[in-house]
Amino acid sequence: MMGSHQEKINITSLIRSAEKFKREGKYSEAAKQYLLIQEQAFQTANQQWKIIALHGLGTIHTCLGNYKIAIEYHSQQLNISRSIDTSLETAVALTSLGYNYYFIENFKDASSYQDSSRNIVRRIDSKEASKIEAKALNYLGLIHSKLTKYEVADFLYDQSINIMKKLISDVEFKKNKLNISKVESEKTKLTFNENNIDFCSWVESDANKLDFKKNDIDIEFNNDIVELLYDFYAISINLTINKREFNQDNILLLEQEIAIKLQELSLSFNRLGAFVQESNAIYQLAKTHKIIGDVDTAKKYCMQSLSIVNELNIPLKNECNKLIKKLDAQYQTYEDFPESQEIEENSCESIKKEIDVVLLTATDIELLKVLQLLKPYPRKQNIQRVYSESATYHLGKFGAYKTVVTRCRIGSINNNEATLAVEQVLRKWNPKAIIMVGIACGRDPTKQKIGDVLIASEIQPYESQRVGKETINRNIPKSSNKTLLDRFDCVHDWKSKSIDGMFCNPPEVGSILSGEKLIDNPEFKAELFEQFPEAIGGEMEGAALCAASERVGTAWILVKSISDWGDGKKHNKHQPLAAGAAASFVHYVLSQKTILNGIQKPRGE
Repeated sequence: MMGSHQEKINITSLIRSAEKFKREGKYSEAAKQYLLIQEQAFQTANQQWKIIALHGLGTIHTCLGNYKIAIEYHSQQLNISRSIDTSLETAVALTSLGYNYYFIENFKDASSYQDSSRNIVRRIDSKEASKIEAKALNYLGLIHSKLTKYEVADFLYDQSINIMKKLISDVEFKKNKLNISKVESEKTKLTFNENNIDFCSWVESDANKLDFKKNDIDIEFNNDIVELLYDFYAISINLTINKREFNQDNILLLEQEIAIKLQELSLSFNRLGAFVQESNAIYQLAKTHKIIGDVDTAKKYCMQSLSIVNELNIPLKNECNKLIKKLDAQYQTYEDFPESQEIEENSCESIKKEIDVVLLTATDIELLKVLQLLKPYPRKQNIQRVYSESATYHLGKFGAYKTVVTRCRIGSINNNEATLAVEQVLRKWNPKAIIMVGIACGRDPTKQKIGDVLIASEIQPYESQRVGKETINRNIPKSSNKTLLDRFDCVHDWKSKSIDGMFCNPPEVGSILSGEKLIDNPEFKAELFEQFPEAIGGEMEGAALCAASERVGTAWILVKSISDWGDGKKHNKHQPLAAGAAASFVHYVLSQKTILNGIQKPRGE
């Protein structure tokens, strides 16, 4: 039985209200509308309205994470659709079923349902059929992305996007048939850009001016715009996430393309009033910044996403809370430090004679990356930890050598504290060599990369200067130990990757600047490198290293990796990559069993 004209108007109104509530994340309100539709359907025996109600209730349970309940609703929807032989409704039900089977990780059935849906709609030439096929392709993309078949997923998403572009471009022609003189003149001249989402901004702009509520254009046209844009952005976000997962090593791409695209999408969903999708885009933005290593920005976006969904009991709320806990832990320690066993200082006397190398770090992340490569001594379960005076020492094997790893305070020769701390380390352990490992600022981003390893042929202190008509540096550069420099300079087969996913440049040997001032000002940096044109980078601890080593007579060298450019945009997000590269390179060199041949302990032991 078909409903009367007034009943049809009421059902249409209920559907629009339900879809609006659903976009806003007001699922209980949306469910009430669908239950009213279901009640009307039973009263009039209208099978089409039953299908609408079952579909709506099923999608709400999908949003709430109740996938098995959603499958029950969509199965009923499919049975009724088949019983009255409605192809489009059957295809919609199949697509919805496949989507829910994806969430319970039954990928075989998920794919089968989407394929069945596509087989139906490809025989139908209509806008609705095209929309269903775009969704089916989108959901197939999700499946292949989950299975790490990123290139297949990318192809499917592109097909889905192209269908949506065609549907949205048709809006222009429909728009010309309506009387919208206020915004007609310039907007209709625009053509869409197939490389981004800007091509439909004119549609979105017009819709914003009308606030989706005004009555000066046909309401059906207005709702059509919203639905098309919503679907288009939903597919776009899946495409963007797929690219992110496929390019996790390419930090430059993540920063300059993926993060920007997700930010655009979050704003687009906001303008549509699609707050759940907006929060998902922001959550994905947080995950992207976590991959980049920018913990502070990741946490900011995660909190922003959580603030939107905090009142909603949906899976995204739990995911936000989980990510915040991970970020809090990462913020404190970046990663887990390896387990170590505390031992008494007096038990180290016999070990001291066997120590070959001291590795010196200045920050927590530098210490972490070195300790992750330090192995326990033979017949020891863990690396050993010793507290002595104000220092903490970690004992183990680094490559082929028995090694002590420690962290000193950041400072330089004029501070004296770092110099004294280094001297204390050397006199306590009396190693053959001391190597400073960590991060530095690079000189030239056009010739160097984040993660490039710099080997100091000399340390050039820059603090002690006389300023008159000209600036004269009074500190003489200190040369690294020639044998160590030769060993480190002769490595040609070690490689690491930069933030763009490509290999870094080979380790570079040259003069490295060292001083108390943090180089993070473009003018200050330009002045320094103009005064020392031979320098390849700058840092803060090297002056103390060479001053203390010369006092004691220990062979020394400094190996650091570029984490920033000292250009006023300093942040910590590349520090883990750079610190890891420097530690890896030193470990590679020290894995050669005869690398320290020819180097003696300062007291001839």
